[in-house]
Amino acid sequence: MNKYLTICLAGLLPLAACTGEIPTEAGLEDPTIDLTENGTVVPGVLRVKLQQEPAADISVSSTDGSVVLTGIRTLDVAGTTLKITRMERVFPDAGEFEARTRREGLHLWYNVWYEQPETVSRVAQQVAALDGIALAEPVYAIETRDLKSADVQWALAVPRSGEWLYDDPMAEGQWNLRNKGTESWQRSGADVGLTDDCWQQYHGDKRIVVAVVDGGIDVTHPDLAANIWTDTDGSHGKSFVAGLSTLVPYYHATHVAGLVAAVNNNGVGVSSIAGGDGTAGSGVQLMNCQIINARQLSATADYAAAIKYGADKGALISQNSWGYSSPQATAQAEKDAIDYFIKYAGCDNNGNQLPDSPMKGGIVLFATNNHNSESVEDAAPADYEPVVAVAALLPNFTKTSYSDYGSYIDIAAPGGAGPNDRLPREAGILSTYTNGAYEYMAGASMACPQVSAACALIIQKFGMNQPGFTPDKLKDILLGSTTPIDGLNPDYAGKLGTGALNIRQALSMDADGIPVFSLESNTVTDGKLNFKVSSALAGPGVLTLFNATGYPVYRQEMSLQVYSWTKVDIASLAPGYYTLQYEAGDTLIKENFIKQ
Repeated sequence: MNKYLTICLAGLLPLAACTGEIPTEAGLEDPTIDLTENGTVVPGVLRVKLQQEPAADISVSSTDGSVVLTGIRTLDVAGTTLKITRMERVFPDAGEFEARTRREGLHLWYNVWYEQPETVSRVAQQVAALDGIALAEPVYAIETRDLKSADVQWALAVPRSGEWLYDDPMAEGQWNLRNKGTESWQRSGADVGLTDDCWQQYHGDKRIVVAVVDGGIDVTHPDLAANIWTDTDGSHGKSFVAGLSTLVPYYHATHVAGLVAAVNNNGVGVSSIAGGDGTAGSGVQLMNCQIINARQLSATADYAAAIKYGADKGALISQNSWGYSSPQATAQAEKDAIDYFIKYAGCDNNGNQLPDSPMKGGIVLFATNNHNSESVEDAAPADYEPVVAVAALLPNFTKTSYSDYGSYIDIAAPGGAGPNDRLPREAGILSTYTNGAYEYMAGASMACPQVSAACALIIQKFGMNQPGFTPDKLKDILLGSTTPIDGLNPDYAGKLGTGALNIRQALSMDADGIPVFSLESNTVTDGKLNFKVSSALAGPGVLTLFNATGYPVYRQEMSLQVYSWTKVDIASLAPGYYTLQYEAGDTLIKENFIKQ
């Protein structure tokens, strides 16, 4: 039986009031953010996925109560009672890439604006029950993953000088790039593992584009301008903030961008991981996909579209230091966009690697949250399995006081000290800032772009002019080369990913020699069977143990992360010889071991 909405509504609340040219970090307001409803949602708008394409084009004759015609009978009826005033595709027509957009079903997603007398979540439940609707979900407000307190944003002191590969005068203050351990709060080598011998060879390439999904980047910053991506129309990206048609510089995005690709060896400011060596053509390109305004919250309905835009415009890496403003499961529209980016970045409409692309597919990275929480919903979208989730470390390789943690974390990187870490301001992360300035900041927001930049160097070494390099191979290298830190973080063992980012080790890996399955030991003495897997076996699988006679004595379904240790309690099994069998997809692994 068909179900219909019978709510009577009138009028439409605007999504945002920001228009025209707005100065850097102007007081943009989002009065429509609903902080009273659980989930911190944008009222008056839903994301709706149709079960099939409308029979005819959706049209809106006006926004004064006119009916939106969708071609979906039940939604048309609901549209009358809901007074739907506007419907637009979440993922706009992609031009040359529209075929793959439709193949993945992204053309079925619509933003639906309407007048709202009840909570958005209740309306979403009612709309989802209509025939012809596959899914309806709220649009969640978002925020950046830096610490907002002024205690962790300092005015820059006079730069110090010291030995450095490049001539960037402020680089001495970047302990995250080279930690000498000379200060009491430092540990020698507790950095990203970026040493001169690897940095001289791999420092970023213009053919590698990083999509910074964030606020607006200060594209005129003297330490960023040379590495800013430019589209064929002269733009440097796109604003996805409702009502904001131009990119507006924002301190958070500018700081993140500098950690990826501040220009190296230009005699100005700071250094970066993938900012080149000062010669033309070196350094990755920074594409700006703006979803954050100057209040750090956004009422845009287009976070998912911003991620997809990166893939369609040529990015291979999607850098995301943002998340939902309150605990939520990752929205399906965001999941669909992430899946699309991973599958199609660097590829043509049919998913074939483009001739000039150094990778077949893309990688998506997300910063975890800063609430010192193990909740996966607190971290979303960082908890979504296909993304690389990044936690934050102090200058001694211990977890910061603020960083979230958990089994979903893939890797950790320097994030800088927060107020509760009680360290000097130099223990923050130094990078570019708006208006040509530089600042120390802290947060998982700062850890994530350093991993994104490391991915760019890995692509440069293993993918450039070598067709067939994939995101799975990249993840195997990235996560299989980390520095173990569980011993320094006993309370968070197994909850900070495979370890700390180690770029030198990553660039020294044998990409073709990475084992698919690794037992920690073929002799179990403590009743714990420990193993890890590469991307070929990551995700859902089944573990079965057979005794010496071939009889199955243990079976467990599990979902594994790339190169994270899995511990299985086999204390109840009798001592003897066993065969481990692990099956995931079309891959079957068998290993023999002894339990003592």
